[in-house]
Amino acid sequence: CDARRLDVAARLRLVLQVCAAVQAAHQRLVVHRDLKPGNILMDKSGRARIVDLGLAFAEDDPSLTGHGGTLGTPHYI
Repeated sequence: CDARRLDVAARLRLVLQVCAAVQAAHQRLVVHRDLKPGNILMDKSGRARIVDLGLAFAEDDPSLTGHGGTLGTPHYI
């Protein structure tokens, strides 16, 4: 689905879904660090999904990237 083809109400629902997903991640102490349109997909039912947690940071998970340096897509930082 191309977000440019969505009406205003559908765009608002999409933004609210992304905000809820980011809030849920933050409640689990996870920071995405590369949130951009290309990392937001829509499933067959039209629900937004945040993908590509390759640069994510979590205080309690050493398998995810840690502190230091600048990470992310330059255009969106």
